[in-house]
Amino acid sequence: MGFKMINILTKFRKNMDIPINQIWNFIDLHTAEPPMQCYSLHAANVVMTGLDAQSIADLTKKRGYDTELLPSLFTYREILWQPNVFEKPQLCMPSIRIFKAFCEEKAAEYDQEKGKIYEIYSGLLRGLAENCERALKDLGKKRQPVSIHRVLKELRRRSFPIIKFFIDHPQNRNDYYHEAVNRLNYAVKISITEFNTRFTEFEEPFWRVENEKAISKNNMREAQKNTTKGEDFVNQEKVVF
Repeated sequence: MGFKMINILTKFRKNMDIPINQIWNFIDLHTAEPPMQCYSLHAANVVMTGLDAQSIADLTKKRGYDTELLPSLFTYREILWQPNVFEKPQLCMPSIRIFKAFCEEKAAEYDQEKGKIYEIYSGLLRGLAENCERALKDLGKKRQPVSIHRVLKELRRRSFPIIKFFIDHPQNRNDYYHEAVNRLNYAVKISITEFNTRFTEFEEPFWRVENEKAISKNNMREAQKNTTKGEDFVNQEKVVF
């Protein structure tokens, strides 16, 4: 029985999803094993592929991460947690435009650096910018308060997993982390009570760990399936970096 249980766990370990803040313990436990695993980061509509254990471990090192990023992205970004007070698009669109510009500017800064960790930061920030762009387009079409309400609800829902990644970043200052967690709890409460969001709609970001052989087989099947169907991927919901 003991041998079978260990064998089952070993098989499961080769392809599994791990919470954002638990990945480093997982990697530490696997340092003695051959590097046969590939990692990807999933945060709602953003997927960062082609990662390895070293690039994820580098997130714990004091280089490349701006500790002022978290408060700028979320704690002081009222559009992501304010109550439902917007009756006209022009009341919220300027805040969304400013947020979009900030994310794009910060992503461009990271694009100038070399290394996987900078690609992760840039990809996530561009995901937030795309969420803002989508919200701005929708607000341009919808003028009724109930429609504005739905657009902001969707913006916050899609941004939550990305914001959660930065909240759980191991290099955050302690005081910034606790401020952001308190603000996040408030934002969730507001979303549930005023935006009619269900708690289950808040997706947690996660790391996906896959066996390299399994990935090769899956890619081959996917390529065959796509060739057969001739699918158009332009309108795919997820953005893969």
